[in-house]
Amino acid sequence: MATVKRDLEMNQTPPSPATHDADYVQQTSLGVKLTVVVIGLLLFAFIAYTFISIRISQGDIAAKTEKDLRVKTDETALQIQDTLAEARNIASNLAVAIENGTYTENNLQTILRNVLQRNKAFHGAIIAYDIKKFDSKYDYWAPYYYYDSNNLVQFAQLGGTGRNTLGQIQTPNYAEKDWFTLPKKTSAPVLLSPYREPDYGNAWITTWGVPFFDKEKNFKGVVAIEINLKEIQQPIADFKMGEASYAMLINPNGTLIGVSQTKADLQPMTDTIYTAANLNPQAKWTTVIEKMTAGESGLTEALDKGGAPIFVSYAPIGMDTGWSLALVYPRSEITRQSRQLQTSLLAYSLVLSLVFGFIIFFFTRTITSPLEQLTKVAEEISSGNLDVTASAASSDEVGALAHTVNRMTRQLRDTYDNLEKRITERTIDLEIARRQTEIRAGELLSISEISKTIASERRLETLLPLIAHLVSERFDFYHVGIFLVDSSRQYAVLQAANSSGGQAMLKRGHRLKIGEVGLVGFAAYSGSPRIALDVGHDAVFFDNPNLPNTRSEIALPLKIHENVVGVLDVQSEKPGAFSEENANILSILADQAAVAIENARLLQQARRALDESKMAYQRTTQENWAQFIQDEPIIGYQQTMRGGAALSQPINSNDLTQTMERGQISEFHADGKTGDPTLIVPIKLREQTIGAMKIIAPSQDRLWTGSEINLAEAVAERLSLALENARLIEESQRQVVKEQTISEVTGRIGSSINLENVLLAAVEEIGRNIPGSEVTVKLKAENQTAQRREDQP
Repeated sequence: MATVKRDLEMNQTPPSPATHDADYVQQTSLGVKLTVVVIGLLLFAFIAYTFISIRISQGDIAAKTEKDLRVKTDETALQIQDTLAEARNIASNLAVAIENGTYTENNLQTILRNVLQRNKAFHGAIIAYDIKKFDSKYDYWAPYYYYDSNNLVQFAQLGGTGRNTLGQIQTPNYAEKDWFTLPKKTSAPVLLSPYREPDYGNAWITTWGVPFFDKEKNFKGVVAIEINLKEIQQPIADFKMGEASYAMLINPNGTLIGVSQTKADLQPMTDTIYTAANLNPQAKWTTVIEKMTAGESGLTEALDKGGAPIFVSYAPIGMDTGWSLALVYPRSEITRQSRQLQTSLLAYSLVLSLVFGFIIFFFTRTITSPLEQLTKVAEEISSGNLDVTASAASSDEVGALAHTVNRMTRQLRDTYDNLEKRITERTIDLEIARRQTEIRAGELLSISEISKTIASERRLETLLPLIAHLVSERFDFYHVGIFLVDSSRQYAVLQAANSSGGQAMLKRGHRLKIGEVGLVGFAAYSGSPRIALDVGHDAVFFDNPNLPNTRSEIALPLKIHENVVGVLDVQSEKPGAFSEENANILSILADQAAVAIENARLLQQARRALDESKMAYQRTTQENWAQFIQDEPIIGYQQTMRGGAALSQPINSNDLTQTMERGQISEFHADGKTGDPTLIVPIKLREQTIGAMKIIAPSQDRLWTGSEINLAEAVAERLSLALENARLIEESQRQVVKEQTISEVTGRIGSSINLENVLLAAVEEIGRNIPGSEVTVKLKAENQTAQRREDQP
């Protein structure tokens, strides 16, 4: 609109001075044409119009009052309905969530507490399960949060085991309540009539009960939302449309659920609409009550208990409640407003008649006809007819106005045509942009969900099929294949596929030559995406009976730090299914998949290296201790009440052997089949059993306690570390002695200056350090060396 206004201002031509002077003369001459007769007629017409308007306004006030009363009735009923609908929707959403999810006791209690705290209109919230439907250890289970009389949230468990002292299942109270039995019977949401709960807040409430079911559609329980009746009564109590108007809300029996504060003589949940009507009897009130209880809506006139006429507007609340709302408006309010309006209009009419009479004195009858024509032209223009033309027969202000109107019409016509074209084009562009944005948003959301899913998978053999399946499912692709580059970097080998054809290729070990075969080979070689808009000579599976429906294809490299580790191959049944935008979106997915694949690879390598290191360390520890035990004369120690002694021979005992083989603590008690109570604890060093500690109790009736077993286990653990330290120290000492001996032998040999002394020193030192051994040193003869050289080829 600002552009149109600016264009119109630019196209307007300013009036010339001559035209301005002529207009001034014409305006001055028009004033003498006004006569006293016109003024008198105008005054008479204005006053007559004023009285007519007063009469019409009285009817308008009544009509407007009836209309406003109907609108107010519908608005108030809708407000009450919204309160009920909100509770039903929350109960229904909870029921759907329970049907589709798995929740613990704490989860459900937290949900109920949050629902109650976020919705102050609610009195309580319950999730009640049928017998054995929540957990087998509970016969009945029903957490209940509610507001007490101090407006504090309280908790009560209405279920429990539900069994008496004989172990028989007893039905809890809630299993017999209407909010539980009616939804269970009807398998549909049910709203109960208002009632009071003395044990839980003592407030008037109405309850929505919504059933929920298990996966086999069997009844499982009920979600119940209790609405504080004050929230429903509040719009009724606050109703104010006049000084004596009031509102009433009734149930199907005619009992007052809510009433305005202006009717203090009526009490909700005690009085009925018959009390409010104060029937004598009166036929109109009887008809109104019958229509309200029948769920009808309308507006009618009746008489109050004093015989004064009133309007009664009524409408049902709906939602199968049977409730009905009535708004009562005394007709005396309309009479009072009419009198006020009559006084005001009469005064204003007299003043305006005089004012407009003097104003019209300055106009002339000569412009009446041209102005009427211009008015018609303006009406045609306002109705959308821009082809109409105003007649400009005079050269006065009216003629100038006609020229201006015609010029404005032409400009509007041109502007409208251009705007209509622009709006059409912009609408098409916006719709296309909106659809593309929705598509991109959906694709990005799918990529995010796929990335979260694959990021949690650490096994490569599971990760690759998972990626192929998710990409095909979320983007509706015909075939998704994942190729990995082999160690020689010569072939791209198919590792996973979602389609049946891809599974067949997996079984035969399908692979493609890098840089030579199709889109996959190109992408693996170049590290750039490649798109085929239709099946052609460079398509990966062209003329492949396993994938006969392929019509377009895209190959995306899987790169880690600019290093191509594989290719994501996506094929569609639609020609031209991929574009540059698709390539950018799918490249994001390819990068995420590459990172997940690389992480899975690195994790497998780390686990493999850790397992190998662990096995090597365990093997080394086992070999070192086997050699240490073989070299040591003392292989154990025995302590009794009479003293202790070292063990040089192994103790052949089945219980010791079994404990060391299992690597677990063994307990033996004196039961007639075994001897003394015995506790055998394996001595383990880094998951390798290097010995065992056998403890025999001093008495036959001794029972091993948990603290004694823990103590023995702790001693064995520290003993294994001490033994390992002792072995390492002894091994280090042996190495030191060995190094010293070698140094001494080398020193003595090196101190000799001739061959005989060198040989003699070497033999003596070796014999001295290895007692009882026979040492011989023999030198190789020269002829033997020459003969061997000749024998070599």
